[in-house]
Amino acid sequence: MIIQNVANRKQVAKAILHLLTNNYSPNIFKRLINELLWSATCDFERKDDIKYKKKYWSKEALNLREQNIARGIDRNKGLVHEHTIPRNLIYQKLISLKNPTYNDVLSVINGYEYAVVISKREDNMMNASPYLLRQSLPKGYSISDPVSEKLILSRYVKCKIELFEIDTSTFQIIRSKLTFNNGIGTINP
Repeated sequence: MIIQNVANRKQVAKAILHLLTNNYSPNIFKRLINELLWSATCDFERKDDIKYKKKYWSKEALNLREQNIARGIDRNKGLVHEHTIPRNLIYQKLISLKNPTYNDVLSVINGYEYAVVISKREDNMMNASPYLLRQSLPKGYSISDPVSEKLILSRYVKCKIELFEIDTSTFQIIRSKLTFNNGIGTINP
């Protein structure tokens, strides 16, 4: 997976390390970490300035964006910035770190914290029965598994959502990232 905002992620790791190594009330602690994890995938120079400038999009999301532009409405209407690994699982990974260092925290963020853009319909499908993947990974996957694209993209494989790498300035497809043939998902390097 491609990291788009290296400097911001370093700042997020620094702030999360501060939270992990100081005594905050559980409510404030969790709320701040949740916001920082959001920032790791959405912020570059300003709040949410790369929310929809992700390298990976579903075909349905790309088509919806084109339709929105043609209709003269908000180009991002009906789109969802979707964390590939649910933030609650990354939170659990972070709080499980024993005597965390900056590099430990940055490693978790750079290993697990990615986002893709899918349609609202696809997001609803992922979160409904039989998938129920809003805050979990598919059966057979765990946040304690070694970092891999297979783990990071496991929810899209399970739901059969094809993903494409795009040029974030033109929104043109560069190549297929996750494709299906006879229901079998293939992750292209």
